[in-house]
Amino acid sequence: MATEQERFEALFYQLDAWCSSQENYQYAMAHMAEMEELEQIQTIYRQEEIRRAVQMVYLKGFHHTDSMTPDVIAMFAGYLVQQLLKPHEKVLDPAMGTGNLLAACLNQATVEKVEWLGVEEDHTLHRYAKTLFAMLGKPIQLFEGKLQKHALSPVNLIVTELPPQLEQAEERIIQAWSHLTTDGKMLCVMPQSFFQSSLFQQLKAEGAHLLMNLTLPSSLIQGEFTYSFALFSKEKGREEEACLQIELPSFQEREKLEKAMELINYWLKS
Repeated sequence: MATEQERFEALFYQLDAWCSSQENYQYAMAHMAEMEELEQIQTIYRQEEIRRAVQMVYLKGFHHTDSMTPDVIAMFAGYLVQQLLKPHEKVLDPAMGTGNLLAACLNQATVEKVEWLGVEEDHTLHRYAKTLFAMLGKPIQLFEGKLQKHALSPVNLIVTELPPQLEQAEERIIQAWSHLTTDGKMLCVMPQSFFQSSLFQQLKAEGAHLLMNLTLPSSLIQGEFTYSFALFSKEKGREEEACLQIELPSFQEREKLEKAMELINYWLKS
């Protein structure tokens, strides 16, 4: 029986071969959902295998990862979102890029009747995200352009990744914050420099309360920046000085990671 890694690799080679057979690889990436084999792929492969394989094709076609959340980060975000979700809630990624982060969260969610929404200003990235969710066969509402263009009703949870150049995200994040319900929360993957930024000050001025700050191991994201998961709430729960702050161990150190996860779970549910 094939291992999960072997199944993922087999699907990637199939998608890669199809894109390579077309006249333009990047154009083909945006049209993979038109493959004759799509229904068969959706039957044979698990949705996480499809998500990972599609993102690997995108990585090959893009030759860079600026618009794509690293896989292990996306999966960890999905775990955290699962702990936060309740039935009948709405989840929004206001800067979804190729959709990898949102798809990982959606794939891991077991809570019923959750509405998922994604917004992307860049036309090309929006097209790739649309293809990803079509490949997954997942129900989701996707919007192209600036968030304020769309008359979206309030959402309960925002999940998104902020770029190292935080000034590029200020308008989108503040706009997204205004779309939260009165008891809504926002989960961000972001560089640690966020806490010295004007965006952090703007969010605090808008009533954001920091509930949790999880510093990620430097080995997870290549580059000069240290990244964190930060959870904000519109409701003032704990005092900011008492927010949960953890430096996560390497994801290879299973015992230490499990202890950290137990603490995170307790914190989120208490």
